[in-house]
Amino acid sequence: MKRILAVYDTDTAYGDRLTSYLNTRTSHPFQMVAFTSRQALVSYLDKRHVDVLLISQNVISEEILRKDIGQIMLLTEGDVLKELSRYPAIYKYQSSDSVIREVVQAYGSQEEISCAVCRSTERIAVYSPLGRCMKTSLSLVLGEMLSREKKTVYCSLDAFSGLSSILGGEGEEDLSDALYFFRQGDLQSKIHSMLRTHHSLDYLASARCPEDLHQVSAGDLNAVLDLLEQSGAYQCSVIDVGGFVTDVAHILECCSRIYMPVKEDTVSLAKLREYERYMLQAGKEEVMLRTEKLKLPYSHCFGGGEVYLDQLVWGEFGDYVRSRLC
Repeated sequence: MKRILAVYDTDTAYGDRLTSYLNTRTSHPFQMVAFTSRQALVSYLDKRHVDVLLISQNVISEEILRKDIGQIMLLTEGDVLKELSRYPAIYKYQSSDSVIREVVQAYGSQEEISCAVCRSTERIAVYSPLGRCMKTSLSLVLGEMLSREKKTVYCSLDAFSGLSSILGGEGEEDLSDALYFFRQGDLQSKIHSMLRTHHSLDYLASARCPEDLHQVSAGDLNAVLDLLEQSGAYQCSVIDVGGFVTDVAHILECCSRIYMPVKEDTVSLAKLREYERYMLQAGKEEVMLRTEKLKLPYSHCFGGGEVYLDQLVWGEFGDYVRSRLC
């Protein structure tokens, strides 16, 4: 399937020329769409994911940076602005063949890293459109159990996850810091030192500012998870996916297994039907096929902090997870 390459430059003739050239060639992985106005580009990005955005550094904006874009590359006429130096830069005034070759090379190096991660790390998501369904408890117990057999890392993408109260470590570096370092281009060298360990499970503390989850694109969030998995050559990662994430479906697409705790009351069933209808309309049938719905046993745990998690692991809840998921 062709990847989407969007080009945004106010020079109409340049965009038309590049589009015409690219769409007559078949030896590349892209389908190209060109834009000459910010409004048209933003409207397009509101509706779908773009794999690569090739954009003039003179028209880039925070609004565009927050959209669901896999990789941003700059069209430059000379020097790159210091604040944009983390993005690959491509000189505008060269042949169309040279421009596309540089795009393919830059994108290809990123693809190689991502594919390697997909082959070596099994990413497991726990997600539900329902509330109060033991989603976070399931993700923690699953991560704890998997870590005894495989090298496993845990990350919560939930707002107000309660992770610091359950596992400790409040006030240390967390996902909010990781997102900041990612934007600065420094995350790869820092992320492993940001991790903590509970028993045999490594984890990145959840974001202290929920707005950070809402403002980051799904593409950037997946890139952060890739770096997290690479940092320790992990065999498994368990991701607790919450509703504050901008594009949940795109996050789930990158997971090999998805567990969805469900309930059977009238309101919960109605919410599930709406979720499934949306996923079908959005063309996410593959995500639904990889999703296993779970009716979890009621937990009788009353302890706080680590006591709560230990009670889950060694009680009826843990027996259920061991027998069904591990």
